[in-house]
Amino acid sequence: MRHTNHIKCPECIYGDGWVTLVSGDEGYNPFYPKARECKTCAAKRKKERRERLQEISRLTDEEKAFRTSDIYLKPERTGTTKMVEAVKRFIENPRGILTIYGTNGNGKSVALIAAVNELIDGGKSALYITALDLLMWIQESYNKDTSQKEGTVLDKVVMLKEIEILAIDEFGAIKASDWRTEILETIIDYRWRQGLDDKQGTLIATNEDPEQHESYRIRSRLMDARNSDMESPIVINEDSDVRPSMRRKRQ
Repeated sequence: MRHTNHIKCPECIYGDGWVTLVSGDEGYNPFYPKARECKTCAAKRKKERRERLQEISRLTDEEKAFRTSDIYLKPERTGTTKMVEAVKRFIENPRGILTIYGTNGNGKSVALIAAVNELIDGGKSALYITALDLLMWIQESYNKDTSQKEGTVLDKVVMLKEIEILAIDEFGAIKASDWRTEILETIIDYRWRQGLDDKQGTLIATNEDPEQHESYRIRSRLMDARNSDMESPIVINEDSDVRPSMRRKRQ
């Protein structure tokens, strides 16, 4: 008889993540015992992975409250209006790679954060992170103590490759190295292929022209017209810096 004080999961009893098939289950064979993945444990692992990833985004409480309706719009700010329209369409169908390119301070970061927040509101698994934070988080796993706690470099790359929606900010604001370029190429290539298969969505914001990116593998994937059903997978926003005119919200 199993002791209930050792039960970790109501479905697989011992929390090992697997449930032995019994008579009546699809695939059951009395002569060849089989098991299926425990749905309860799988859902728990997925939730824990989402929470773990949200910790590395380093968003403030104010940023977690951003929504697309908070982006500063005026008739003359045509680039920002076009950007918001593109982001809203992405939120409705978060597939492929949408890249926002333009000048500083015109709402690109807010657009990415707001999109992620609204997608999470809708039950999606989504993460916002700057390119530098992404690379530093991965690189930390070369430290054995960190690796044991949060996983190896490969574990982290796999997590970033497989999350449903990934928003990478300040994509061109990092000092390139062979290692950094290889990591970004690996993540972008995987997500580009998954996006073409309508399985994942990726948002990118950069101050540098994607057509001039030093990595051809990244450049060609960002420019692929199949990434979007819009006129172009690249949205250009050259509006002026809006920060000087912004005011803090008061509770």
